[in-house]
Amino acid sequence: MIVAALIRRGIVRELLLGHPGAFTTPHSCVEEVWERRVDWNQKGAPDAQIRDDLSWLAERIFVVIPHASFRDRVVEAAALIADRIRWVGATVTL
Repeated sequence: MIVAALIRRGIVRELLLGHPGAFTTPHSCVEEVWERRVDWNQKGAPDAQIRDDLSWLAERIFVVIPHASFRDRVVEAAALIADRIRWVGATVTL
């Protein structure tokens, strides 16, 4: 959703911008969007613009949850997810 909001106008962007604070995301997702910008930035937007837009979304639209806030509950959360083996492996390494 973060990338969709960054790259094009549409329903996802409208949904997010129209409901600030209604969506949460782990900080690691924001980091991953930034780290993988080469993969999704097909229009070649300047890094400064991506950084500014991503920061604006993280500060004003999303509620960004630091990893420390849920680190101790990763195993418990994994038990609620059908493909938990893969998920736990990916999450624990954050």
